[in-house]
Amino acid sequence: MKRIISIFIIIASMAFSFSLEAQKKTSRSKGGKTDNKTFVINTTDICSDIRGYNGPVPLEIKVVNGKITCIRPLPNRESPGYFRRLVDADFFNRWNGLTLKQASEKEVDACTGATYSSRAVTETVKKAAKSRLK
Repeated sequence: MKRIISIFIIIASMAFSFSLEAQKKTSRSKGGKTDNKTFVINTTDICSDIRGYNGPVPLEIKVVNGKITCIRPLPNRESPGYFRRLVDADFFNRWNGLTLKQASEKEVDACTGATYSSRAVTETVKKAAKSRLK
């Protein structure tokens, strides 16, 4: 139980700090052009149909000057022990430095022991990137 609480606190604090940082400098641009812009894609609504083991895996994807700088998981119903494997494997950093176009096409291997969750994260990133490029 303590482990679940500590994982929840870690994820919540990451999401909170990311949200505060994003609020400081958030703007939107048309056509996916993002030069000198900072914005955050929240996948809660646009990717609710993509499911991990226990449901959707919503993310916040931060983009600065046209490149992904950070992907953070939002609260979800995945098993904390398995989801922690993604964090431990540095899974969320695999898209850092990529443009949205590159991220929408990137093939990422699933994380051993968290296959459903890692596939859901990968598909969520792809769909979010594609939706932003439209």
